[in-house]
Amino acid sequence: YHADIVNQNQPITKENSWNTCQLIDASNAKDANRKALLALKNDVSALCFSNPNNLEILLKDISIEHIRIDFKNYTDKFVNEWIAFIENKKVNGAFHGEEDFSHPTFCSTIITEENTVKEQINDAFERGEKINGNTQFYFTISEGYFQEIAKLRAFRILWKEKTGKQAFVFAEIATKNQQKDNAYNNLISSTTACMSAIFGGADSILVNSYNEKKPSSDFSERLARNQQNILRNESFLDKVQDP
Repeated sequence: YHADIVNQNQPITKENSWNTCQLIDASNAKDANRKALLALKNDVSALCFSNPNNLEILLKDISIEHIRIDFKNYTDKFVNEWIAFIENKKVNGAFHGEEDFSHPTFCSTIITEENTVKEQINDAFERGEKINGNTQFYFTISEGYFQEIAKLRAFRILWKEKTGKQAFVFAEIATKNQQKDNAYNNLISSTTACMSAIFGGADSILVNSYNEKKPSSDFSERLARNQQNILRNESFLDKVQDP
């Protein structure tokens, strides 16, 4: 061993990392815009707006062609408004639903609705085969650490072998088993679930607030995004080929 010939901080590179996604309630477009800009300044690369409205205010000063944008809990009218808003723009993202529209880079989402891992994989695959156009696949990630890793990997392998295409997987960390009395303990369980999503090969990951029983705050949203920032910037999980 000779220290003078060792390249320090030489990462084992990986072709693709994952998008750190922040969930933002957009009922109040002005406040949602403030939260979105704050998130983007703190290493978030994707936004998921719930109850979106008033796009001009919501997306003020946001370069929408350089991030990923998803929407959930939207109206039928909003679908048409958004497609018109991004006409002739290369915007990546998805509606969290199976919508009828035409755009070269924006997607619909197949949300798995079954219980067992096998049923989730089969449901996503069978419904995905029936849809024309761009599609992303939504999976919730629970506390079954190795099982959740295997679920995402198995689906990605199946989709690739049968269709010849790479699946885009959106993973959201489940909140159904969150503790009520010791809410901070949820940070540990959601971080390990986030690791499952990363190791499983998720393309975009959404970590929810550590206490879903209370309205989200700047503090809870900061913790949610920093869970992924720590795994990326301190644990370097984006620097290894197969963690």
